[in-house]
Amino acid sequence: MTQEVINVGVNADDGTGDSLREAGQKINNNFTELFAFPVVSADIKFKQNKIVSQSSDADIVIKPSGTGNTVFPGLTIEDNNIKVTRSNDDIKITASGSGRVVVDGIGFAGTSITGTDSSIINVNENLIVDGTITADTSTLGGAVVANSTLDVTGNTTLSTLTVSGASSFVGTTTIDNLLFNDNIISTSSNAD
Repeated sequence: MTQEVINVGVNADDGTGDSLREAGQKINNNFTELFAFPVVSADIKFKQNKIVSQSSDADIVIKPSGTGNTVFPGLTIEDNNIKVTRSNDDIKITASGSGRVVVDGIGFAGTSITGTDSSIINVNENLIVDGTITADTSTLGGAVVANSTLDVTGNTTLSTLTVSGASSFVGTTTIDNLLFNDNIISTSSNAD
């Protein structure tokens, strides 16, 4: 329906315009049409600088038309992809306080990676660590390959060890029942 314009006449009170009744009907028709618009009748409202839903526990769904994307300054959501729109920008997800960013059971907080259910985190592919690995208690169930010098400091117990290339063990190293410490090789049993 198009807007109904009230005829106010040529001059004030000259009798050429709409009657008070006709003007009131046009006003009512215009408001009826206005309040029927989905943006007005919807439960979504703009309050100050917030977009809010008036319905209890309702979702707010942002859905572009056709192949359109949801675009924010610096960020685009395209189907199930989140992309930055400015060249060389990072995507940063930051938790507040002591909270963590959790991705499907793996928590990230600062420089720590944790299993949120306190279970094991599996690395199922090859892993290259360019820095130093510091481990309190380590269990290595498969082959360990050191392409460079392997330095072990402190007490070390190895049940199976294959060494090729340069290796350095500082402190006491135990292999089976043999103890290696500096230039002394001893045994913890009565065996020769």
